Amino acid sequence: MHWGGRAPWLGWSQILEVELAPFEARDQREFTRRFPSASNSGGLTQLLAANYPLRQACGSPLLLAFVCLLYAEGKSVGGSNRVALYVTIVRQLLSGGWRNVTPPWVGNDALEEEVVTFLEAAAWGIFSDTPEANRFTLTQWKRAGEPPVQDLLSILIRCGLLVPAGFDDIGNRCWSFLHRTLREFLAARALARQPEATWLGEAKKHFWYEPEWVEVLTFLAAHVQDATSLIDALEGEQEDIFQSILDLKVRLAAAARQIDSARLDAIASEVEGLFLLIQRGGRGDLWGYYLAIVQAAGGGPLAEKVAKPLAEQLQHWVVRGSAAEALGQLVDARAVEALTALVQDESWYVRMSAAEALGQLGDTRAVEDVARLLQDEHPSVRMRAAEALGQLGDPRTIEALAGLLRDMSESVRVRAVEALEQMEAVSAVDALVRLLRDESAFMRARAADALGS
Repeated sequence: MHWGGRAPWLGWSQILEVELAPFEARDQREFTRRFPSASNSGGLTQLLAANYPLRQACGSPLLLAFVCLLYAEGKSVGGSNRVALYVTIVRQLLSGGWRNVTPPWVGNDALEEEVVTFLEAAAWGIFSDTPEANRFTLTQWKRAGEPPVQDLLSILIRCGLLVPAGFDDIGNRCWSFLHRTLREFLAARALARQPEATWLGEAKKHFWYEPEWVEVLTFLAAHVQDATSLIDALEGEQEDIFQSILDLKVRLAAAARQIDSARLDAIASEVEGLFLLIQRGGRGDLWGYYLAIVQAAGGGPLAEKVAKPLAEQLQHWVVRGSAAEALGQLVDARAVEALTALVQDESWYVRMSAAEALGQLGDTRAVEDVARLLQDEHPSVRMRAAEALGQLGDPRTIEALAGLLRDMSESVRVRAVEALEQMEAVSAVDALVRLLRDESAFMRARAADALGS
């Protein structure tokens, strides 16, 4: 594989493998720092910290790899959300620039559009046939009609958008899209080009227990002119124990290009109602589903509406810790503002929850507030603060973390070591060396591991 003439580093197959594990903020910083030719990785890290929609999109390792490539080539990614990134990535793959290939449509805008339209139609047909499997036969490919250029399949393989995928169980040769989400993105674009009655009727067939359709429906909401009718169609569906319908509503509303504001308010009220049911109705079994729903709302107008009632719940001491944890799932500036107010809360549990949530958010504006918690009277708070600072990765906190290596609590010292190791804090080597004489054998071993790293 070629990366614009540069030495290969991460093959497509490796990207597909790491795609299984979503990236948190600290993973994004490490990835961008180590990415080849990203000479100004610090600038991209700062951009990710400040741009909530971009940072949420880059929770996908595949997208982050492409963003690093685009940024290294000087292309603007600052105003991008997830859908805009897919548009840019597909165009860049089609250009052949990442593989040193010059396809016949380069310089011919009309022909390029014909190729894109054909590719969308092919993706929709292939997805409709086998939504659960990202591979197709030559017969499936030809159902899209006559390609606008000869040998299009072979050219797209050379460009890197399609890849060989072995043989099926009856011996037919198969191919795949580089990643299933590219196929789903293109399929959704093809569906969105249909009349509303068509795409709405198709969508209604796949609301229940078809996880392979979630991405297509999400991209569909992002491409149709107004997604209100799509979300309204979910109103008649009966909710299940997993809160699947509310989860889908939130995903579609968060991605929608346009949606009725009253519908957004109604969805935010449903999310708030679920939170209150969990807290006041003793439904702890729903907590994991609720956090996933809140996270899906991040990065757009819906996130602001979800964050507001959560922030208001912070005045009730009974639910402050849980509200802080939920805010940590939101990719929204309002969440940072609400959480920083909690680092001085009277409850140690709330302070601990706030520190943990701020670390998850990865917004460096919270560094000073979290750093103050390193002096907290409760060891659990100091422990979570150290962990959060490791996630935030700000070098200004290295000295304070090194001082924490003398903490009376072994658990706190361990978290401080892990934070320094995560930050590759060379300036803390002397403090780590002193820890090799710690009375705890575990601490000595942990310090040795960190020094080795």
